[in-house]
Amino acid sequence: MATLKDVLQPEKHDEWVRYFIFPSSSSSSDLQEQLFRLSAACQTIIGDYIWHNEPFLLRRGLAPLSSFDDEDDTEGQQEKCHNGDDNLPYFYGMTHFGDNLEDEWFIVFILRELSKMFPELVVKVDDNDGEFLLIEAADHLPDWAESDECCKNRVYLRQGKVHLIPNELTPNCTEDDGLKIAQAVHTIRQNPISASVANESIQKVITNRIGNYPQKMEENFYHVKIFLPPLLATILKEKPSLVSVGSLAFYLRDPISLKATRLMKTFKPGNGLVKSRVRFTKCLYAMLTKQDFRPDRRSGWPSQSPSSSEYKAHSLGAKLTTGFEIVLEQGRGNSSAPSSTNGVETCDGDNFGWLRYEEALKKTGYFRGYMEGSKPYQDLLSGAKDFYKTNLANVDGNSSASHPVFSWKESVCQEVKHLADTVKVDLDQLQSESETLPEDDDDSWLAIKPEDLESLLQAKFNSGGLNPNDIPSKLKEFMKQISDFSGVEPVGDSTSHLSNSSSSGSPRENGAAAGDSQIDSFGEIDFRADDFVSAMDKLLHDLGAPDKDWEASDDSFGSDEDEYKADLESISKMHQFSTESREFFGIMDQMDTELASTTIGQSFKSHPKNGASPSSSKTVPSSSSTSSTTQGPSSSKSPKIATASVTELDEFDQEEGLTPVNIDMNALANILESFQSQDGPSGPSANLLRSVGFDMNRVKKK
Repeated sequence: MATLKDVLQPEKHDEWVRYFIFPSSSSSSDLQEQLFRLSAACQTIIGDYIWHNEPFLLRRGLAPLSSFDDEDDTEGQQEKCHNGDDNLPYFYGMTHFGDNLEDEWFIVFILRELSKMFPELVVKVDDNDGEFLLIEAADHLPDWAESDECCKNRVYLRQGKVHLIPNELTPNCTEDDGLKIAQAVHTIRQNPISASVANESIQKVITNRIGNYPQKMEENFYHVKIFLPPLLATILKEKPSLVSVGSLAFYLRDPISLKATRLMKTFKPGNGLVKSRVRFTKCLYAMLTKQDFRPDRRSGWPSQSPSSSEYKAHSLGAKLTTGFEIVLEQGRGNSSAPSSTNGVETCDGDNFGWLRYEEALKKTGYFRGYMEGSKPYQDLLSGAKDFYKTNLANVDGNSSASHPVFSWKESVCQEVKHLADTVKVDLDQLQSESETLPEDDDDSWLAIKPEDLESLLQAKFNSGGLNPNDIPSKLKEFMKQISDFSGVEPVGDSTSHLSNSSSSGSPRENGAAAGDSQIDSFGEIDFRADDFVSAMDKLLHDLGAPDKDWEASDDSFGSDEDEYKADLESISKMHQFSTESREFFGIMDQMDTELASTTIGQSFKSHPKNGASPSSSKTVPSSSSTSSTTQGPSSSKSPKIATASVTELDEFDQEEGLTPVNIDMNALANILESFQSQDGPSGPSANLLRSVGFDMNRVKKK
């Protein structure tokens, strides 16, 4: 049977963010003091923030830094990485933020503010995707920063700025070994700030993504009135941040946990409910309100009709209460887990660690100028004690320090259990407060209209409106671009893969040099550009242009065929076609003959003739038929093919007003037809059009 540790231990595929803080001092006592100061500053910044899953938490780094450099390497390779730089002291933390991405960027805000408050710090932050700061600023990176491998361990925060260590500052770093974290920290400290600070475009993108914290914190909150058992209402009033614990427990529920908690033995709704105003994050509120759930009748929760005005308050209350019942059940399953309330006596005048932490809180302005002994001061002091007992009381010692995630999860369950056992419920006060509660916040943000989505996409990607007339030209431009295994690279773009070479000069010059070396490896090439262009121009003209004299005699056709053969022979001599090439032309001729007897050509759109509309113009019966009138070199070797070609000419003589095929129109029509028939938002046509700037998924299908 799975234990609580197995259930609560995050899996590898969870969304997480990891952070390192490198102080300037290496003394153990100084590190302890600095950890207290950093934690106090963090608590001042965090304030009333509600974490979705796990909080921001700093610990003394215990593992050598080299273990983070090559996490996927074998043991032997990791041993090779060990060096004296492993003694570099650091503070470390990892937060699994789950579904709320804002937690990750709030952590970036915290780290940035810490780097401002303590200028000597060097801060590193990454997540399960890698260097996510550079992913956010991908459109503004320098040429050399083209992949995760190039930028690994090169992104840091210092003095409130993003730093990107260029290759010039690490000349001894080889591509095979990569840049180590300790080497990168030394490089940043040994060079001027201007040597590694990222450009202003990157700084602006990261600042805009972080947003206007701490004001943004209030924007992410949602207040709503719900019915709760008096005991749970008192617990949430005592510690509002626990709302995320109950919400997630309900959202991640399973049949086994529901079966164990369906009677609601602790938070008994049968003893009466009170209306309470609860503060959620918008993410938590959306997760709860979109869940379809009805409490068990045996629980005693009063049933409400969906049309009732109180249905929403009862529904949310039942979901949240069920979630806290699940949390208590999990806590009972591991009663030996450490509790955040153990050692309450540690936060008094006899505990030197707590006194140092309290002094650090006062220096960072945590108490907001409240008079000592006042109710707001005592509330803040109580929160600081809880934080200290949970996160800092055992930083020097036990196994929980090396597994902060596990310790925090268990302590939360025990904290809820302790509050449920010790909190005092004042029912009269709760009922009195329920009569003067403010109205719910507006939840219209839950419903996004197509117009709103269009505006969001426009603001995010700066995409213009669709103009179908531009699609053919965009496709042509796309097909002319340079491409390699890394993808298509626009002509004239300053970002070139060839520019990453160590040689000096512009990317275009480097590319030319690389091209010359390749040409030299193949030997001298005799290429007559004028003859080639002239021959290809004539060939394409004969194949694509309409024949205006369909009533011409067989003699005129013969002369055209002779001229066509001469052109092909000229090209063949220039490029010395192989036997396989001649066989290919023969196969193409046979294919044209077979298609000439079909009606495939009737499906093609043609150019308007004499100002007529496209719909009124006739189409060439077969795209192959035109080419059949001008047989290639192999036609002289096949009498049957030549006879079929003359027969097709006789059929063409009976047609009147034929016009050439509109290649652009046919290509566009086929693409749109493919898009219309594809299932889902992604497909060949949508991907092709998106590559040239047209997002067809935003166009309503008809």
